[in-house]
Amino acid sequence: MKRPARSRTRPAADARPFPWMQVLRCTVWLGALGLAAAGAQALESRYRSLAGERQLYVEWVNPPDWLGADTWRFVLEDLQLGLAPLTAIGTEDPDLARRAATIVSASPWVRVVQRVSLAADGVLRVDAEFRRPLALVLDDTAAYPVAADGVHLPLRGYRLSHDDAAASGYFLISGIAQQAPEPGGTWGAPELFNALRLVSFFERHDWTRGPLAGLRRAFNRVDAARHPGCVSRCLRLRSAEGALIEWGLPPGEESGVEAPAADKFARLTSLARAGLPTDRVVDLRGFDAVIFRLLTPDRGLQPAR
Repeated sequence: MKRPARSRTRPAADARPFPWMQVLRCTVWLGALGLAAAGAQALESRYRSLAGERQLYVEWVNPPDWLGADTWRFVLEDLQLGLAPLTAIGTEDPDLARRAATIVSASPWVRVVQRVSLAADGVLRVDAEFRRPLALVLDDTAAYPVAADGVHLPLRGYRLSHDDAAASGYFLISGIAQQAPEPGGTWGAPELFNALRLVSFFERHDWTRGPLAGLRRAFNRVDAARHPGCVSRCLRLRSAEGALIEWGLPPGEESGVEAPAADKFARLTSLARAGLPTDRVVDLRGFDAVIFRLLTPDRGLQPAR
């Protein structure tokens, strides 16, 4: 009797679970990467937006001390206002420094722009040479700041009166036949440049300390007008006390015709210590001595005989 054959069944293959965790991890990583990319793009867009909106910080490289005075502080303030439209361009514009240089150099207060650079932190550094007000030119009603090259330096919406000019401490130039040009324009009157040369000569001396203290305010009025008793290009000084000083030709043009400017200046300071007369003209032009001429009501000089 045969035994019934036993059916041999192969054991089923080991059932492996579906890798849900790996799929989940991959999904999470892919999602994170997508979010990171989207976030980076959003941050870049936001940075660009902020770069275009933020105000540029302007730094002036070694500005002259006189720009910090209350009288002239508006110069840098107005220049920075002129640079404000550059914020709409954005700090990433490679042409921004050139645009800034163009704006700054357009100001009559700026003689030349040396360099403009934009730092990575958004600081716009401007290195410029400024025109300094050397004197004030007087007409019948007002006073106008003028630089050494004859440029009319603009003020901020107001005019200086004669009283303001007298209290400013600047040299005052009168007798200019030409009307004041528009702010930013240049005077063409030769007599003004003669007067400016004399003022520049005085500026090279230290009038604020030592034995010359007070002389600048005492002799800060330069009369450039032609007048009887003096050739063309002849300059006069008027003191605050009423003394009238015949200076003569501008410094450097004496050429053996008059005493050199250095001699005239030495005579002026010596006489100022002793006190100058107010009833006569003090003539510094002679080589050997100072000449005193009586004043007359009609012409201000004793008629020649």
